[in-house]
Amino acid sequence: MLGQWWMLTPTIIEMLIAAVLPAVFWVHAKVRSPLISLAVAPAITFFFITVLSILFDRVGISWQREHVLPVLGILTLVGALVLVFTKARELTGGRVTRGAILHALEERRLGGAEPSGAETSGLEKARAARGRVEPGRVEVTGAETSGLEKGQVSQGRVAQVGGEKGRFRQGRVEPEPVGGPIWAMVAAGSFLAALPMLLHANPELPAQQWDSTFHLNGVWSILQFGSASPFGGLSDLYGGRSVFYPTTWHAFTALFSTSPTVIRAANASSIVLMIMWVLGASALTSVITRRRGAILAAPILSGLLLDMPADNLTMYNQWPNAMGLAAVPGVVALAVILGRRIAGAFEEGIRPLLRELYLSIFLLLGAAGASAAHPSSAFVLAALLIPALLAGSVTVLRRAVASGSWLRVILVTLIVASATLMPFLALTTSKIRAMGEYPRPGFTWSYALSHMFTPAPPFTETTSMSMMILLQAGLVLLGIAYLSGLMTPKLRETGGGAPSSSSITKEPEREHEKPSDSKPPLSGGQWDDNEPGSHDDLWDDKATPLTREHPGEWLRARDWLKAEEPLWPIASYLVFCVLTLLAYAPLGEVRTFLLAPWYLDARRIMGAHGLTMVPLMALGFDLLASIAHKILSRATGSVQSFSLPQLAPWKVKVALGLVLLTLSGFGALDSRLAATDYVYDPEKLGKPGMADTAELAMIRRMRLRIPGDSLVLGDPIAGAAYTEVLGQHEAVFPQLSMTNGGERWQQVLAHRFKDIHTDPEVCEVVRELGITHFYEDEDGWYYNFKRSTRSPGLYGVDTSMGFELVDRGGSAKLYRITACGEVVGKGLMGKG
Repeated sequence: MLGQWWMLTPTIIEMLIAAVLPAVFWVHAKVRSPLISLAVAPAITFFFITVLSILFDRVGISWQREHVLPVLGILTLVGALVLVFTKARELTGGRVTRGAILHALEERRLGGAEPSGAETSGLEKARAARGRVEPGRVEVTGAETSGLEKGQVSQGRVAQVGGEKGRFRQGRVEPEPVGGPIWAMVAAGSFLAALPMLLHANPELPAQQWDSTFHLNGVWSILQFGSASPFGGLSDLYGGRSVFYPTTWHAFTALFSTSPTVIRAANASSIVLMIMWVLGASALTSVITRRRGAILAAPILSGLLLDMPADNLTMYNQWPNAMGLAAVPGVVALAVILGRRIAGAFEEGIRPLLRELYLSIFLLLGAAGASAAHPSSAFVLAALLIPALLAGSVTVLRRAVASGSWLRVILVTLIVASATLMPFLALTTSKIRAMGEYPRPGFTWSYALSHMFTPAPPFTETTSMSMMILLQAGLVLLGIAYLSGLMTPKLRETGGGAPSSSSITKEPEREHEKPSDSKPPLSGGQWDDNEPGSHDDLWDDKATPLTREHPGEWLRARDWLKAEEPLWPIASYLVFCVLTLLAYAPLGEVRTFLLAPWYLDARRIMGAHGLTMVPLMALGFDLLASIAHKILSRATGSVQSFSLPQLAPWKVKVALGLVLLTLSGFGALDSRLAATDYVYDPEKLGKPGMADTAELAMIRRMRLRIPGDSLVLGDPIAGAAYTEVLGQHEAVFPQLSMTNGGERWQQVLAHRFKDIHTDPEVCEVVRELGITHFYEDEDGWYYNFKRSTRSPGLYGVDTSMGFELVDRGGSAKLYRITACGEVVGKGLMGKG
């Protein structure tokens, strides 16, 4: 299959460019980190696409790439100009000159390299203050901050987290791993996520799943009728009725499709969404922790999750839901950064807060874009961010009380209370309550408890899958133990101990260090795990400035309100543990109320559940690697008869990662391959399957065997649903759900078509709708019911007269209807 996927590389690249470029420069103007800017950009682009789809439909412009891509290109160009002018303004302290613009462009070209030379102004003066620039920090005096906006320097020092470049805001910056390693790991994580598709899925074949069939025909419908609006853009799938349905994925995929290539573009979008997911999870981890091993482990851990992307983009294959989920982690990362900035600026009045208005707008656009892709993403964002909001508000309120600012206390309390209650009020709306009426009963409490902490889809149970779940559980526990302080590794009393809480929450003083004592951790793609000041030093025998004072157990001394690694990720994880528990639990009112946005579906919830596990597993992996490095270092040091080289921490992490990857069977690859076959291999289909290889070939031949205005009647769950996306002809029932049950024509066709020779009303409906062909298949089981029990009129039809055989494939046959005389085909012209 790899050769066939290789042909889709240009489409995948085009999709990535279109998803990222329209928004990335706008965000990057205020967020230094390329990783975070790239992660949040797709969500904002999805918002742009949704708005454009509505506007185009209102003014009568058809949804075509020739009309849409130029608009996205203009957004990209304007965003690039905003980025250049913003950087030029920072460099000149507010005055934009030609030289400053050229300087900003050169800095962008060099990937944000630090300016050099003695002639500096504005921000450069601040960077050059006190005579030198240290990795991990830039120190400035109060008098030498020309060009820095008020509030960007806190207590005369701007500290960069983890020695990495970032925007200077309130004494801290968003962490960003710069250089080759993080991008290499994102590429590796994306490849591992896509591996089952690349190996076992033919990109020319449809995913034979209930929702997937609907979405494929939705894209085909947009291409035929030119409307991608969520307010009626998919009306052809609902018998002509204008029904609201989130069409962001359909609109996006249609930009890279033609009528015959919808399936290829849809399958290519699966790879694109996997890449977005891995990128976003990596960005989210980078704003939660400074531990470089954890940040580098996050792409692999997120790419190998069994629910999202494996289940959501292969076996269950719900593209809009997966698009919304893929956009969530980037939005959460941006929200955390903005929250930290606002918390720092809150005490300084209205002007510092207004400076964050720009980024606040794009955060709202990103949240709206993720929610437009799928409404359940709004509730995912709420469940993830409410714990972070509550945790941050504690710090802000404590400071406000200490300063006696009761007005600030009241304001913050009202904001937090409103933000917390809003999702619960949304759950009471009629549309959300209707989603909770979906008939999906739960399981037993024992089954629910077994999936509560380590969610897993109904894949084939193998040894590697069991090992995968076991390893995930272990890493999550280690991550929780690290964040909560339950793990308290003791440091050597000689040569260094642990810092006090103040030395953890503030940047360590290094006034007595020589400039050569430290170097950037990530420069030109080079990785240095021994950089002084990193958390890896806690496990080193050498004394460092970070571990010189107050020997003891550093985790117990942490000030949890100021700690660099927050506790809220644990709370977010536990929230989704409860939601997963309720999803599998026996039916109840609480379950129905809370899980309505996900249609009471555990498999939808577990995708977001897995996201909460990524930072915890990444921290657990890094802690385990640090312990292993310490043990191995002591072991090699105790052997006096051999000259053994000192083990580098990064080598231990790589070795440990390979061991865990092997133990898990490369992320339960056998189970993930079987899940891919379940919907993509026509000869190994599971319960959702509808058409084997021969039947699919017959459907493809329709485009050559019957006229273009043909309208085909058949049971959609018997394979007739692929008449449109494969056969390139309109179907009477284009989706598996027959949504027009109250309509006379549907009742006649679904229940009485077999009486075509004796019931005049059947031929009346056939002529009225312009039905020219009948798709016949043998009766059989679909899930746990016989097809004929749902639409008995489409089975047992006497085709010995009044029907002309056109083609056959497997057990299916295609007939031209002659029993009703000459019928004028009304395919692609709407249905009554």
